[in-house]
Amino acid sequence: MARVTMADEISKCILREFDHEAALPSERELSARYSCNHLTIRRALKKMNESGQLTSIPRVGHLLNKHVSNLPDEGKSSASRQSQPHILILLSADSMKDSAVGHFIGGLVHYASFLGASVTIKELPRDVTSSSFEACVCVDREIRIDGYILFGGVPFILYDFLAKSMRPCVMVGCFKEQLLDRDYKLRCLQFFLSLEEPYAEVGKKLVALGHRKVMMATMFRDKEVDKIKHILERQFVDAGLSKDCIDAKSMKTGITGYVTHDFARQAAREIAGQLTDHTAVLIIGGNIFGQTLLHVLLTERGLKCPEDISIVVQGAESDWYQELYDVDRIYFDLSELGGACIKEVMRQIENGRLDFGSRYLPGSYLVAKSVGLAKNQ
Repeated sequence: MARVTMADEISKCILREFDHEAALPSERELSARYSCNHLTIRRALKKMNESGQLTSIPRVGHLLNKHVSNLPDEGKSSASRQSQPHILILLSADSMKDSAVGHFIGGLVHYASFLGASVTIKELPRDVTSSSFEACVCVDREIRIDGYILFGGVPFILYDFLAKSMRPCVMVGCFKEQLLDRDYKLRCLQFFLSLEEPYAEVGKKLVALGHRKVMMATMFRDKEVDKIKHILERQFVDAGLSKDCIDAKSMKTGITGYVTHDFARQAAREIAGQLTDHTAVLIIGGNIFGQTLLHVLLTERGLKCPEDISIVVQGAESDWYQELYDVDRIYFDLSELGGACIKEVMRQIENGRLDFGSRYLPGSYLVAKSVGLAKNQ
């Protein structure tokens, strides 16, 4: 019969007392808590690490593997022998209905396979509360989660929960709280679409072609949309023109949840109804909204581009209709974005160090045949 040491007893106490915590206190604090020397604490932590109950990360600390800590002995060994990093992908509610997300996931899975990682993809329910978010991140208990990727309108309360795990966490885009200008210090790395160069190029082209009233059409206003507006305004001001040449139009009502075709059609018709003497339209955000607004302008209203109006759409590879209509577009490769997220999480795992801040995916301005001289030129 194996002798039970003080280190064994301390290991059990740690698992029992810190079951709902992620990062453990320092070795000095644990020594004081259990009235023993630091060598005993170190032996206890080493045993927990070897059994898969604990992960020790340089410059971060000792992290309790929550989904492993309470397994029976026969279940612990499979998690501790997990041969490849496992990354949990959390998508916002209803996002799988968006074909663009399919390209993101495709790139993500491809790069995960190439880098030797496995992934679990979960779509969140529409209403995530403090009492339900733990179930949202629950995976097979024999799987140790090594990192997280969040995509879409993930609730901030869920991010707050994941941040305490002290594991690599990558977020695509902004939280709603950030879009409302609230100041949060995030312990994750965020990926954004780089808008400066392609929109500056579009703005300069519109100035050169004589456009002096440009509608910027979007479903809703937030910080990212305002950033695009400022980029475009700067091109007109630098040319000695008024920033009022950019006329931003959006829905008067807010948006909650997935954008349906009916809602997109309502938004497109409302915004198209505000078209007066504009000579160009920039459609911010493609997919359902972009497709519907193009249909309203070119089919229902019978406009021709660029003869009647010039059009530029922001979109991705999933927006097939942009090639059909042969429109100029601001293009982002979402499969590359998925790959970039996986590579970033794997880099942090391999380096044993968490990184925070921002990364940007560059976009391109793809010229087609939908932008020409302003009507009055």
